[in-house]
Amino acid sequence: MSIKNQIYEKKSISNYDENNLLIEKNSTTYSSEEITPGSLKEFFTRVVIQKPTDLQIYWNNDQYEIKWRKDMEEIEETDAEINISHIPLKEMVANPKVSIRFLNSSSHMDVKAFIFERIKNRFTEEENRCFLFGNGEKEIHGILHNMYFDTIKKVSLEKSKNIIMALLEMEHKLPNVYKNDASWIMSRSFLLDLESYAYSKENNFNLLKDGLNYTLFGRKIFIFDDNSYNKDKNYASCILIHKGAYVVMETNITMMENPYFSPPDVQLVYRKYVGGGVVVKEAIVFLTK
Repeated sequence: MSIKNQIYEKKSISNYDENNLLIEKNSTTYSSEEITPGSLKEFFTRVVIQKPTDLQIYWNNDQYEIKWRKDMEEIEETDAEINISHIPLKEMVANPKVSIRFLNSSSHMDVKAFIFERIKNRFTEEENRCFLFGNGEKEIHGILHNMYFDTIKKVSLEKSKNIIMALLEMEHKLPNVYKNDASWIMSRSFLLDLESYAYSKENNFNLLKDGLNYTLFGRKIFIFDDNSYNKDKNYASCILIHKGAYVVMETNITMMENPYFSPPDVQLVYRKYVGGGVVVKEAIVFLTK
């Protein structure tokens, strides 16, 4: 679905205001409500917002203290911790250009729709990378960022008896309150090791696969490519995460057509604002070396 808005820009051949012209520019907003296949957002709580503003989230760790009480006994105070997380929005931009002649002469294909589908997929790929490895500067803070990594529970693969025992230990480290709606996020190389172990003759472990989709212990597995990432610092080959542990928010994708960019080419400016951050560290477990 797209919504067209009229936007006007001042153009002038001199510095005098009376010579300014209002030139109409078309702006199209593309809905992002449908999650792109392969998006990591499938595993997270997602908040869709309509304008680029930062978000404050109020949350608690669900560890409310409950006590038993005798008749006539004084009622003791119990803890109910509430926290505030500030999640800033970061801007993503793509500026492809196309010739005006090609844009207007294609009678059998919607060129703008074709370009948008490719841009949307590239946005999704970049978002997935940053949800894990975002540096928090121009990008959002990823799950493996310094501000989260040191304080999140971990299991060491080297110290475990085998790969399955390490995964079971991760399961046991996740509090019961977060076990429902938890999923696995695995690197492709780790999944290969897991498959090799699963199909070896020495054990009876079964890794379930339905087409391209994997499940482990009844939980979905999201696979990420890890070939280009530095594995020496803040790296986890496998993550067990509850759906509400990391919050993602985003605006719709907007496209503005700029015919004055470099005639005879038209600049198509795609913008999207995305924010993300960990809000419940207790609902995440990392598998490290």
